Amino acid sequence: MFIKVLLITIYTMPCLMGFSQHKEAMLKGYVFDEATEHAILTPVIIEDTVTQFRLQTYANSQGYFQITKIPPGTYDVVVKSAGYDEYREKITLTASQIQTKQILLKEDSNDLEGLIDPGMDSTSVRPATINDIKGIPMAGDTKDIIRYLPPRIP
Repeated sequence: MFIKVLLITIYTMPCLMGFSQHKEAMLKGYVFDEATEHAILTPVIIEDTVTQFRLQTYANSQGYFQITKIPPGTYDVVVKSAGYDEYREKITLTASQIQTKQILLKEDSNDLEGLIDPGMDSTSVRPATINDIKGIPMAGDTKDIIRYLPPRIP
């Protein structure tokens, strides 16, 4: 009986040791805009361009993000969001490391440059009329309700 217990202990010990050692790292933190407002649903990417390794997550409505199960190594942290300059930083993660980042995105002043038509002047803009406004579908309008009713089956 003692030999069975000893053999079971010898065989299960390496498995238990393997479960207790975390070999992966974790990156977590917050993404804010320059004015400390939260950046909503901003993609956060870690990538290694040499090995083509890439993990991505999104910051939630509070700006919080978390990427788990990252193998130890050196990575680029990349945050891109419309209206902001790209954030890029090189980090090195070791086994079992939990690294926390607070990322501040700066507003991109050139982002809206292509949206403004330089040939458009103030005389080409006309105010909306009552008929224009009446033509806009409204939520709860009879036509809108009928569109979403299921078909009638006899």
